[in-house]
Formats: sequence, C-alpha cells, structure tokens
Amino acid sequence: MTPVPHRYLLLCATHRTGSNLLEQYLKASSVAGKPKEFYSPDLSRELAVKFQFPDPDQTFLRYHEAIMAKWHTSNGVFAAKIMWRHLDSIRARFLADPAASERLPGTPAWETLLELMPDPMVVHVTRRDKVLQAISMVRAKQTGLYTTVHLDRGRKQRLQPGDYDFHAIKLHVDKLTAEDAAWVELFRRHGTPVQTLVFEDFVNAPQKNTAQLLSHLGLPQPPEWILPAVAARPQSDGISAEWRKRYLEDAVRGGPGVDLERERRHRARKSLERQAARQARWSRWQPHAPGRWLMAVEKWWTRNEPEVLPGEARGDGVKRPKPPGDLPESDVSC
Repeated sequence: MTPVPHRYLLLCATHRTGSNLLEQYLKASSVAGKPKEFYSPDLSRELAVKFQFPDPDQTFLRYHEAIMAKWHTSNGVFAAKIMWRHLDSIRARFLADPAASERLPGTPAWETLLELMPDPMVVHVTRRDKVLQAISMVRAKQTGLYTTVHLDRGRKQRLQPGDYDFHAIKLHVDKLTAEDAAWVELFRRHGTPVQTLVFEDFVNAPQKNTAQLLSHLGLPQPPEWILPAVAARPQSDGISAEWRKRYLEDAVRGGPGVDLERERRHRARKSLERQAARQARWSRWQPHAPGRWLMAVEKWWTRNEPEVLPGEARGDGVKRPKPPGDLPESDVSC
C-alpha cells in the first residue's frame, strides 16, 4: 500500500522561469513527488472534473486531500508548484470552504499552506534576466505556446516570432520583478529555509542540477531517471535575444523607437510649418501687407472671430473677406 504523504515540496515560482522543465526532472527522479500547479484556478477545476475530485472552489480542504492521495511518490513525498498570483485564490477558496475556514479562521494564504503541509521543503525558482523572462511571457501569450512539449507532440501551432511590443514587455518586466521580490520578502518575513534554483544555471545541465537540488533537500538520489519520451526544453531563441537588445535600446530612449534629437527636430519643423501656414492664410487676403499689419489682423481675428464676409474678386476668382474696419488706420495702411 502506498504510504500517505508525510513530506512536502513546494516549488515557489513566477512564470517563465523554467519551472515546467524542473517539474519534468523532479517527476523523472521518482523520489520528489509529481509536481503540478495543483492550486491554479484553471488546472484545479480541470483535475476535479477529470478525476471526479471535490470541487476546489467550494470544498478546498477535501480537494487538497484528494490530490495529495493521488500525486505522491512511493517515498511519501508530495510536491506542488505555486505561482505568486495563486496565493490570493488559495485564500479565497479556503474561506469559501466552511470546514477549512472553521479550522483556520483568518489565516493568510501562506500560513494556510504551512498548516496543510507542515515543515515543507521550499524551492524558489527564479530567473536573473527579467527582460528575457518578460519577453518569453509576451511571446507565449501571443502564440499560445507555453511549453515546447506542445510542439513535440505534434500540435498544429508553430513557434512564431510574434510581434515586438515594448509596452507589453515592460508591463511584464515590472510585474514579474515585483512577484519575485514578493516571494523573497515572504520567505524572509517567515524565516522559511529556501533552496534557490536559478533558470540560467539550471537549463545548462538540468539533470545534474536536479540531482544537486535533491541532495540539498535531503532526498535520496534516484536509482534511475525515468525521463519522458517528450520533455520540456527552453524556448528562448535568436528572436528573443533580438527583442531584448531592441527593448533595452528603447528603454534608454524613453520608449519604443523614440529618437530624442529627431523628435526635437520634428517638433521644430511642425512649429515652423504652422507659422508659415498662418502667414500664407493672411497673405492670400492682403499679399503685399507688411508683417506688422499681418500680426495686428491675426491678433484681432483670433480675439473677435468675426464673420467672414464676401469681398471683391481680385482677378483670380477667389473671394476674400473685407478687412476689419475697427482696426487703427495706421495698422491697415500699406
């Protein structure tokens, strides 16, 4: 009989940090649970329907017990991946479950998890280059491909380059940076012992780094790695590197494609064009008037906005307004 889980592993991550790849290798080790995003609102509902589990939105405690019973390894380890944004939904679901809220009234989300999974092994999955992380997120949203397993299993979608979007990348840089910092602050505030796994180090040798992580966590080394026929792998490519370079250049300028000197020249040119247009407009009415006369008429016209009256044609078929009669004579004489 498979033992009830008595050790817990929490992978605390943000999106696009290689956590899917880590899931694959931890599962392949057969000694570190079978991690998934069990507490993701979407996936938890799918699992509840597929395996006829209790409704996670109404009976969260029973759902939690069901997934622990099904997804743990023979050495009694249950593993789950939690994104920072999942904590709010975990808390809301816990409060919606009468049995759970009675058991732990007013408990924040992280304390709730610690109560349900005492003394867990915690791994903080992070990424140094937040710009590439954000670019990965933007491209995944544009193409609908969040893992290369989708490609290798023959789905019709192809890994498209997507469209460079400075503002979308910046939005995710800020959001992912804030979420990662929030994990660090939470661990510090609760004094939680943490093993940190950095994406840039992990992807170079995933099996070796997973073995080292297991050693640090005090888990046995696997007798053999049961690697899947189709495994996740990094999606970063030359397009991501090109977008990164372009984003950093745009960020220095203050926005996408903004050349400050060119923008200054453009505004100056537009200002001169507007001045020339105003002069040309009045010159059609009195083409030989001196500049002082033009300025006086334009000032009066702007202040009073008189009705334009038809004037006499001057041989070119164009009717012009009569000059305003209440201007000083010295201002209208030629």
